[in-house]
Amino acid sequence: VTTETVRRDLDRLEQTGALRRVHGGAVGIDRASTTEVSLSERRLRQGDAKRAIGAEAARLLSPGFRGSIFIDAGTTPAAVAAELPQVLGEG
Repeated sequence: VTTETVRRDLDRLEQTGALRRVHGGAVGIDRASTTEVSLSERRLRQGDAKRAIGAEAARLLSPGFRGSIFIDAGTTPAAVAAELPQVLGEG
């Protein structure tokens, strides 16, 4: 997708009231602030659910698994990564 396409689409979404444009992107129309929540606060939000997701996702690997695992950034992927040593017998 080109930058121009993203800008055009964001403009249209703003015109329909679906979002509000801000420097560097857009935020939900109901959002009062453009300040991002800190990482430590995001870890606490839905923490039990994130840990449950992490445990279940890690259990999809067999013990002793040797290979590559690609994990994206974020608090839920971090919960998955935290479970890997226990599931793979390294924790």
